[in-house]
Amino acid sequence: MLRHLNPIDGQHPYGTPVVRGSTVYGTTASGGANNFGTVYRLASDGSGFTVLHHFGVDANGTSPTAGLARRAQPLYGTTAQGGQNGAGVVFKLRIDGTGYAVLHHFKRAKGVNPLARLHLATVGGVWQLFGTTINGGASGTGVIFKIGLDGTGFAVLHHFGLGPLGTRPAGGVIRLGSNLYGVTNSGGAYDGGVIYRIKEGGGGYTVLRHLVAEDGYGAVFNSPITDGVWLYGTLQFGGESDLGTIYKIAPNGTGFTVLRHFRVEDAAYPYSELVRSGSSLYGTTLGGGTGAIGVIFKIGLDGSDYAILHNFQIGDGANPASGLALKNAVLYGAASLGGTNGLGTIFKLIP
Repeated sequence: MLRHLNPIDGQHPYGTPVVRGSTVYGTTASGGANNFGTVYRLASDGSGFTVLHHFGVDANGTSPTAGLARRAQPLYGTTAQGGQNGAGVVFKLRIDGTGYAVLHHFKRAKGVNPLARLHLATVGGVWQLFGTTINGGASGTGVIFKIGLDGTGFAVLHHFGLGPLGTRPAGGVIRLGSNLYGVTNSGGAYDGGVIYRIKEGGGGYTVLRHLVAEDGYGAVFNSPITDGVWLYGTLQFGGESDLGTIYKIAPNGTGFTVLRHFRVEDAAYPYSELVRSGSSLYGTTLGGGTGAIGVIFKIGLDGSDYAILHNFQIGDGANPASGLALKNAVLYGAASLGGTNGLGTIFKLIP
């Protein structure tokens, strides 16, 4: 256990931490000096916990549900609420906690309430941040957007509509080649959401899979990941026991396969994005396990070798909505509840 969170640290971390060198960075959705969340850092051995930023009641954003963007200095992230329009912001912050700046204030016509981590990628040699909002846009059902690292060049790449092609992307996007991939939380032919593809510059929006109950459905906070050949992800509900699934799908939409139907006897409700190491995927579930409050699991890329690595008990954390970060063969994550103060924990595990 690296940290039992207290009210001043921040509480209820939903976003996946990032690890750079020997330092872990992350966000909490509430708590802190103003009870609107924090950005924190601590050493990988649990020492040196520091709040880098306390979100407040002003126009700088409140309640960050997403983790910070990977592989970026300074730190980049979003808040789900607050800002000039009360609809969330994109922000940046230096790793020493100075230089907090709002890069974009979301507003209704161009998307509001971003819930998932930003994806950092280069387009034509220029770094860009890509993300989604669950609400707002032309139909009020969310958008896909991009923005430059200095806050310029904000553009909506896609306005989600009213149903058949997917609505309300609560999860983020990932880039493979010149395309972005993601999952919506609802809409599609069966109202279970869709897996989609869109060109990195906008246009070419394509539904790869209309999700049905047996596939799994519901993608909140997480994004697909890729090994360069397949896309992998989790869905919170549905599947054989209605407890969620792990899936893979080819970038052209073929080969959709459920790798794991979660069951009462092992785990339930995977909110997290996955992380890959070699031929294994690692993740967390919000519920299930011996304590009924979540697990850490691993599974092979082909669905084999599923194993529970840790069953959460209330003292070490509960209901992890965050995914896992992998650094030097060590997994790092956060539990949204539990721990000594019942406000969540930051942990590491050697698988």
